[in-house]
Amino acid sequence: MTETQDILSKYICPIPFRNSEITHDKEHMCCSEWLEQPIGSIDTVGENWTSRIAVDIRKSILDGSYKYCSTEKCPHLNTLIKTKKPTYGLIPKEEFNVNQEFNPNGAQYLKVVFDSACNLACPSCRVDFIKNDSWIYNKSIRTLDTIKQYYGNSLKELQMSGYGDPFYSTALFEFLQNFENKWFPNLEKIHLHTNGMLWNERNWNKIKKSHPYISSAEISIDAANKSTYEIVRKGGNWDLLIKNLSFINTLDQIKDLIVSFVVQKENYREMKDFYLLMTDIFKDKRNIRLQYYRILDWGVLSNEEFNQAAVWKKDHPLNNDYLTYAQQLIDIDDNRIIHNV
Repeated sequence: MTETQDILSKYICPIPFRNSEITHDKEHMCCSEWLEQPIGSIDTVGENWTSRIAVDIRKSILDGSYKYCSTEKCPHLNTLIKTKKPTYGLIPKEEFNVNQEFNPNGAQYLKVVFDSACNLACPSCRVDFIKNDSWIYNKSIRTLDTIKQYYGNSLKELQMSGYGDPFYSTALFEFLQNFENKWFPNLEKIHLHTNGMLWNERNWNKIKKSHPYISSAEISIDAANKSTYEIVRKGGNWDLLIKNLSFINTLDQIKDLIVSFVVQKENYREMKDFYLLMTDIFKDKRNIRLQYYRILDWGVLSNEEFNQAAVWKKDHPLNNDYLTYAQQLIDIDDNRIIHNV
């Protein structure tokens, strides 16, 4: 057994036992770049949770092989292998109870990845702005109805959104505005994933029906200063973002907060600066986490554009410089940092 296999075999990633992610056409159990194998199509949601491939993926985690997972792309597995220390997302094998973690009737945690409407056009995600077109709205409404039908009784947590923005998407914002407990009687939590640009006091007050459930969030930022932000977050306003972050910091109900940073050519020199800025803004938030992800190829960039952005690649002309800045982040002894740099 190799050293990597040995450390992996000691921990269980609970995500495929709990989680589902529904995209515009498929169902996954994790980020499709971290665990590439889908468990079925969007047309077979009621069958996917216990499909053959879903069972095989879970077995691969229990036996420690993680053969379906990318240990390079997944920041939790990557951090474990490099530091020999588990992140918050991993459970020691001896403490993992399958019967407690796995509900055969459906996912307990579901991530919305099917609504692409967003007020930003970040180069790492899309080539242009995706507005609230009627086809996006109608498809999202239908998919939300499917989730209510098949996962209504099993869901404990709903995470929205992993693609567009829940404050911008008409369908998702209406869902938050009109939320009813009867849709998900066992729901305990709604987790927001947003760019933060529209998370202001006015919009927050509009979704009061969802307030009792919203206790955690991830805010995608990708920069530590205004000039870089305007490049990597096309359509964003740095000053407004900082103002909104200050407002979010006043919300005591947000117990767990992730601020995330997609590492790429335009911002890799700011990894440490981002840590310093965020821990200063949210110094009163004990449960803040800082997650750094390498830019991934989602098919929106040409091969040439992606290779230019992927400064972490060994053959990139700036890779040595990148490694210097990556080491600055690695040297920070703070277990709130999770990365795959």
